[in-house]
This record gives sequence, structure tokens and C-alpha cells, in this order.
Amino acid sequence: MEAKFTPGPWHIDHAIDCKGEDGYRYVFSPRGDLGAFIAKIRLKPWPKEQEANARLIAAAPDMYEELECAKDVFRFYQSHHEFKGGTEKAIRNKEIADRIDRLLEKARGEA
Repeated sequence: MEAKFTPGPWHIDHAIDCKGEDGYRYVFSPRGDLGAFIAKIRLKPWPKEQEANARLIAAAPDMYEELECAKDVFRFYQSHHEFKGGTEKAIRNKEIADRIDRLLEKARGEA
């Protein structure tokens, strides 16, 4: 199934909240405007965990795309090893591709 996410790249930016206080960090979509922000994370202070979360959220579209690519590579080598008679390698490549499939399904809300 095709993913229906806001396309990346996303980036983290600092903004001022509606009360004029400095203290929110936003994860923006590619347009880079507040109308397209994905997540708002409270600062004051900006704990390392929140910064790590914001960076993980911002990297999510790229990670999803790279996992799809990796899955395709593992499926290719699964087929290649099946054709060549390398059953152990084919099984291992299938297991990894299946794990990636389950992870992508989870990201799409299907699991």
C-alpha cells in the first residue's frame, strides 16, 4: 500500500508561541510555514529527549523511503538466491524483507 504522509524533507525550527513567549520548537513540512507544521514540542527547557524526539520526527520521511528501498533490495536478493539454489540466503533475505514490511505497515497504521 502507498504511504500517505506529508512528503519530506522536514526540518526543525524555533518559533514563538501565541502568547509571544519564546518556547516552542516546531517540526515543519517542506514548505517551512506554520500552516504545514507536523509537531509542536514545548521548550523551557529544551531537554535532550525532546530534541531527540524532534529530530526523529523530522527524519521519519527519509527513513521510511530508505526502508522501502532496502526492502526492495532484500526481495531482489531473495529471488536471486532462490534462483541460484541458495536456500539459506534466500530465507534470510525474506526474513529481513518481511520485518521491514511489518515496520512499514506499522508506520502506515496497518499493524
